[in-house]
Amino acid sequence: MAYAKSWIPGNKGATGNRDIPVIIKLAVYDKPEKRPREDATCRTLHCLVRKIIDERGLTYTKAPGYVVGQELTRPVTYFQNKIRAWMHNDMPKDNFTGKWCTWHNNGRMSTKTSYKNGKRHGTRCRWTSKGILILKEHYRNGVRTKCTRYDPTYPDGIVRFRERLTEDTLSWSRFFPSGDIAETGELQNGQGWRHRFHANGKLASIGKFTQGLKTGLWKAYHESGTLKSAGLYEAGRKEGIWHFFHQSGYLGEFGPFHRGKQSGLWYYWYPNGSISAYGGYRKGQCWQYWVTFWSNCEKHSEGMYNEHGLNGPWYVYNSEGELHRLMYYKNDVLVGVK
Repeated sequence: MAYAKSWIPGNKGATGNRDIPVIIKLAVYDKPEKRPREDATCRTLHCLVRKIIDERGLTYTKAPGYVVGQELTRPVTYFQNKIRAWMHNDMPKDNFTGKWCTWHNNGRMSTKTSYKNGKRHGTRCRWTSKGILILKEHYRNGVRTKCTRYDPTYPDGIVRFRERLTEDTLSWSRFFPSGDIAETGELQNGQGWRHRFHANGKLASIGKFTQGLKTGLWKAYHESGTLKSAGLYEAGRKEGIWHFFHQSGYLGEFGPFHRGKQSGLWYYWYPNGSISAYGGYRKGQCWQYWVTFWSNCEKHSEGMYNEHGLNGPWYVYNSEGELHRLMYYKNDVLVGVK
């Protein structure tokens, strides 16, 4: 065991008006004859601990040294403020076996990866510059078998995302800041399913995938647990008849989709179950004759649409069903009122 100590002169600050304090670089080696040379490269380092101490004797930063017993040729990189340190941020050689580490500019560890014969094998972790764990992965001969992501904004290191790969099956889970499940799913040979949940734990949506696209029957639910919508997907787009419901349980919308866009005759209802409107769609836009109603089921308005919008005479009624106003439109522009 041997110690190496060297002085590193201070440099001008970013604004050029003050010096960075002179610091001491202290390293601990288990093989004194293999200490690093003070040039741009170094080989076969056996540094176990490294500290940088400022002129007041306080630790400026510290980080682990290079992998013991591995022959390396790497350029010197630097801490923040251009202070020299024996650090590395590039990849190991093809046949590397051992643990490979990188650091942030402030000296905190950024990644720590296990290798076997040049391939990731074992655990790989990644941290933020503040030292917060954000990723933990497991590899087997270069193939990732498990992944856990942590959200640094969540308190107490709550897991944000977790996935597991077993042979040809990928399963995953996402979590709320409270730690409760937000989403879970599975994918196998291009086929899969997904369940999403509200923060109160009730089911939010459920459906299947094919080659990453929604397919088949999909259902969505309100936070109260009542059905919100139900319909079919084809290749990731809504297709056929769809139903949408109010939280009260009454039907809110009903009509067909074609290639993901509303098409044909659609009906709308108020939360109390009374009719709200009905009319046609073409490629997702209102088309031809439309009628709207007051909540007491009396007619509110009626008229025509073309590809530009409102077109022709539109009749507007009061809540008693009596004609109140007659308006004329041309390509969605009001041109007259009676």
